[in-house]
Amino acid sequence: MNISRYSKCNKTMPDDNVIQLPSLSADEAEQYIKDIARTSRRVFFAPHAKQRMVERHVTRKEVIDCLGRFRFFEEPNWSLNHGNWQMTIESQSIDAFLRIGLSLGNKTQDEDGKANYILIITVIDL
Repeated sequence: MNISRYSKCNKTMPDDNVIQLPSLSADEAEQYIKDIARTSRRVFFAPHAKQRMVERHVTRKEVIDCLGRFRFFEEPNWSLNHGNWQMTIESQSIDAFLRIGLSLGNKTQDEDGKANYILIITVIDL
């Protein structure tokens, strides 16, 4: 059995107890988002996002357009609770400057680690 040393607790633990978190750079996330947004059928909206879009008079097309050109407000962070990458982007839409909270998910069975859909969590009109 392989043993890893943990400097924080100064104890030894077997390697199979170590959780390897996936890695995703901002550049990789940007490319995934732009690729997925080209096929808008893989962009889904949480009920909260739909409600906020109605309240703020933001259309689905505006959000999709923003996914094609944006900057990160918050770079990708792995969510242990949801098991996906979450981030916040900002972009200029037709009528407004939007901040969009989203997550990248993977529904494939092969667990290739590549994002294959976007879930829009919230949309804020700045």
